[in-house]
Amino acid sequence: MPESERAGCAPNFGASMERVIALIDGERSAICDYAEALVNDVRQQMARKRAVLPVSERGHLNVRAVISQTVSVSIHWYRVRSYSGNAKVKGNFSLPVTRGRGVSYPVSSFAKDQPWEREMARDLEAKAAVIRQTMAELVDLQKKAKACKRRGEEALALLEKGVS
Repeated sequence: MPESERAGCAPNFGASMERVIALIDGERSAICDYAEALVNDVRQQMARKRAVLPVSERGHLNVRAVISQTVSVSIHWYRVRSYSGNAKVKGNFSLPVTRGRGVSYPVSSFAKDQPWEREMARDLEAKAAVIRQTMAELVDLQKKAKACKRRGEEALALLEKGVS
């Protein structure tokens, strides 16, 4: 293959795809930071609300953001429950709220919670659904970019092998 034709094959294809992958990683990291800040803000609002309510109206709903090492975020709702088997064993445990299909928790998942908890959950879920969907799309893009980089490098290797 003449050098002029080979020049169109982008010999630095791998470097270009690495920049694309790094850009996607940066976006995922920014979304993780945003999600964590959003969840922390909601948790603080819930704590302030519980501090002024009588015990019977405080509710048990809570939320957490789990950031993984692979730069991914999961936003989970759970209910805090107490247990006491005897005088020596007491504590709390969490029960996950069922999400079902899709990227957001259905309104019915919060039917047994306090009205103020349902309102906060509805507000956060609108944003969390967008975060979950965006993260899923970025993960798909990143997988495709890595596959494209691998295929491009294989094609360049074959071209080099054929040229030499």
